Amino acid sequence: MYRSAQKLWAVIFLISQTLAGPGCGFRSEHPDIYYTPGSPPSGMILMALKVMNVDANLKRVDLANQEQLRPEYLKINPQHTVPAMDDNGFAIGESRAILAYMASMTHSPLYPPCPFKKGKIDEMLFFDVGRLYPSFQRVYDIRGKSPSDQDKKLLSDSLGMFEEFLSRNGMAASESMTIADLSILTTVSLTEFLGFNLSNYTRINEWLTKMKAAVPDYESINPPNMQAWKAVYDARRPK
Repeated sequence: MYRSAQKLWAVIFLISQTLAGPGCGFRSEHPDIYYTPGSPPSGMILMALKVMNVDANLKRVDLANQEQLRPEYLKINPQHTVPAMDDNGFAIGESRAILAYMASMTHSPLYPPCPFKKGKIDEMLFFDVGRLYPSFQRVYDIRGKSPSDQDKKLLSDSLGMFEEFLSRNGMAASESMTIADLSILTTVSLTEFLGFNLSNYTRINEWLTKMKAAVPDYESINPPNMQAWKAVYDARRPK
């Protein structure tokens, strides 16, 4: 009886996934992506566009000239941050939400419809935005503040947590790449680029190698973006 119920549940689940069909598609043929070179979250979205093969209209936002404060941009993103997306009037102003939206609309395996798989992906997205990236920011403060030993330890501890997460299956949330990997790649690759010692994190280094190879045109997207961020950071940090 128990096995029969299991089989029935499995059949119902497969049928429901089939009926769900592919993503409903973008509202416009080419969604607008607002970005700024040197912005780590912008780099994340640029890499995701390549991985998901999304043809978007890229619109550069000049932060130095405060284009993010213009009324037309504030209608899209009241937070006046980058990146942002406008899909024929449907706007999102948070990078990881843009990742999830694009993956859902394209029915990408990077964010599958299964609630169990999505739950693990969401867990790692929240880990990045709530723990890993903030600990990175405390060591590499774009405002020029010098980090304390406690700040450095916090980043080391956060990386250690990610190292442990990777012990489950070698990737952030699944056996294969998901949008959580793209999110965390942005944080960890910049950490590596800025010279933070990652030699003790064997799994992270193996994962970094896999991720750099998995993102099409990685070398033309992420390193230049990180270099632009570093130029601003170097100009502001204490000499």
